[in-house]
Amino acid sequence: MEALKVFEKVQIEVQPGIVKFDGFEKLKQEALQLAEMIEQVEVTDENIQTSKKLLAAVNKRTKEIEDRRIAIKKEILEPYDKFEKQVKEIISIVKEANDVVRQQVRELEEREREEKRQKIKEIFDKRIKHYSFGDVFTFDHFITPKHLNKSVSIKSVEEQ
Repeated sequence: MEALKVFEKVQIEVQPGIVKFDGFEKLKQEALQLAEMIEQVEVTDENIQTSKKLLAAVNKRTKEIEDRRIAIKKEILEPYDKFEKQVKEIISIVKEANDVVRQQVRELEEREREEKRQKIKEIFDKRIKHYSFGDVFTFDHFITPKHLNKSVSIKSVEEQ
């Protein structure tokens, strides 16, 4: 057990991604002007085709910007996604081993509780013979989960 090594602290270096959007203010002003212009357009039978073409062109440019944003996000998150998978793999490895030991601990503790239960039952069976209510009051009426805890001694259970 002493040979077990706790994880060493590992240097994890983070280099935040940088996104430069130099044309933001200019593009924003153009978008505001275009939005204002679009809001003022009154669609009629004569200009419906032109209005549809304008909307299609605006939506196409908007989609291009949105697609670029999504591509940049994927690119920036790619190193993080790789890091996340690596960390989850390490955690999974340790968790599996941890679960094996935890199960063994549970089984051992359950065995100890069952052995203690049997000892208490033997004492109960010896003592109950001396009481007239022994036919009515059984071991199952007496025993509680608390009696099987490690912190409760057999002597204190016997006194009860």
